[in-house]
Amino acid sequence: MSTPQLLVLGLVVTSLPALYVSVQRVVKEKSVLTAGLVLLAGAFTATFISAMFHIDCFGKMVPDVSFELGMDLDLSFLFKGLFASGLAMNVMNFLLVRYVTEKHLWKFAAAYVGLFFLGCLAVGYVVSKKTDMSLDNSFFAICCGSMGVTGMAWGLNYKGICMIINIYLQAGICLATALWVVWRAVQRLMRKQTFGSWVIMIFAGLYGLVNIAAFVWLCQHYAMPMEKAFDLCYHELIYLAGKYNTTYNNVNYYIFIVLFVGLTVGNMLISRLIKLKDDKSRTEER
Repeated sequence: MSTPQLLVLGLVVTSLPALYVSVQRVVKEKSVLTAGLVLLAGAFTATFISAMFHIDCFGKMVPDVSFELGMDLDLSFLFKGLFASGLAMNVMNFLLVRYVTEKHLWKFAAAYVGLFFLGCLAVGYVVSKKTDMSLDNSFFAICCGSMGVTGMAWGLNYKGICMIINIYLQAGICLATALWVVWRAVQRLMRKQTFGSWVIMIFAGLYGLVNIAAFVWLCQHYAMPMEKAFDLCYHELIYLAGKYNTTYNNVNYYIFIVLFVGLTVGNMLISRLIKLKDDKSRTEER
């Protein structure tokens, strides 16, 4: 067994505690949350197992990432950096499935995403010190490499997995959390039809329609083979970087990290506030 395969085997082994705990929780609690935790933990374990059998494809991903960064990547250091990121993800998954509750789900979700990027930043810092890469490029390379390895494990190339995660998955999560805001507003209106409830319902409904329209437009805009869709997105990001006098990396950070996390967490907070306000009204009525 080669060194890369041994490293991936280590990721498989370290992912098992989270899977075991998640199965224990779903047997005891039997809820949507615990079922979701099993799916999350199982997806990571299955991905690492699949990666063991696609390890030879890893080298094919490097040219695409190198092209996007505009520089040559050191395959050895990149792989070690990705191993460290995978190990950190297994630790985070274990803590998530062990301690998350429905009441504090949004807090755990926000912390999970934040810790992921902090982990990538830490690994990127180490890689930058061991190579000639800047911290910016090394962090970007680790993020791209993480997506590339995930795609590789399931038979997708780098461009394909980037489109699935950065475009469709992120847009889908934003849409889902926006529709959750609408659902909270509907619940409030169904319970009590006050002027305030109607105002919240109207604004939430319009917000939901805007999100649906944006998602449909995005899908239509990139309705083409993955390779062509990625190239189109790449050139659009290059255009935005030039228009606003910034770098390609920064445009990626603003759109796929800051905007995505901001919208998702913001939607979750708004839905939570609507529910808290509704609960407060119920308490006052009693």
